[in-house]
Amino acid sequence: MTLQLVSPNGDSSGAVGSPGCPDGCTGFPAQITVDVTFTLSNRDQYAIHYTVVNDSATLNTVTNLTNHSYFNLAGEGSPAGSAYRQYVQINANKYTPTDTTQIPLGYLAKVAGTPFDFRSPHMIGARIDDVSANFNSPGYNQLLIAQGYDHNWALNRQTGATTGPDGLNLAAHAWDPASGRELTVWTNQPGVQFYSGNFLTGTLVGISGHTCRQGAGYTFETQHFPNSPNQPNFPSTELRAGGTFTSETIFAFSSNGSGW
Repeated sequence: MTLQLVSPNGDSSGAVGSPGCPDGCTGFPAQITVDVTFTLSNRDQYAIHYTVVNDSATLNTVTNLTNHSYFNLAGEGSPAGSAYRQYVQINANKYTPTDTTQIPLGYLAKVAGTPFDFRSPHMIGARIDDVSANFNSPGYNQLLIAQGYDHNWALNRQTGATTGPDGLNLAAHAWDPASGRELTVWTNQPGVQFYSGNFLTGTLVGISGHTCRQGAGYTFETQHFPNSPNQPNFPSTELRAGGTFTSETIFAFSSNGSGW
């Protein structure tokens, strides 16, 4: 299934008070046409392919698209907090610390020695309340700022061992020991935002009638780094006049129950 959106030059659809636009959104230059294709395969893979065309012949713009689906491998009707008991592994040696408004500061910090070290599998909830931990970010308590994990990990350079379907790089694994369900995330983007559902407050109701609270789910948002237009050392999100941007992410599922 392909969905298309044409966003006009200076699109100001983010009215005052809308999500993310408390004072109104001024919009970006250039008209863009966005096609997002969702594919479900017989290999238990859910793929998202983005194509963004800058329709302007003269105006450059910026673009950084992602997907914010929540995952809980224990099932939608599982008890509150069940996601915290699942294991996550992220293919990244570094992450982008943020300021107190959750905007990346512009440098990469090593995950080693911090609660952000998911190079080997860890339960999501095992270190999420360790506010005395070292974050390699002097002056900023990263878990307090975000009320948990809500950060961008800078993915490691792709190797033969981390190359998966469609030639994509490994981003992350998740595994639920109770059900045996596993999720592997593949992408051609340089980063992944791992978010532990910190701001789920019970205002959303799932299809089984359960309210969604902290620990009910998590996301893997494959992307370029947030705040890239203001950080020249980050990978660029500029889409030049007449240019085309494409990206792909695959969420691959299995129920082998083997872990890693």
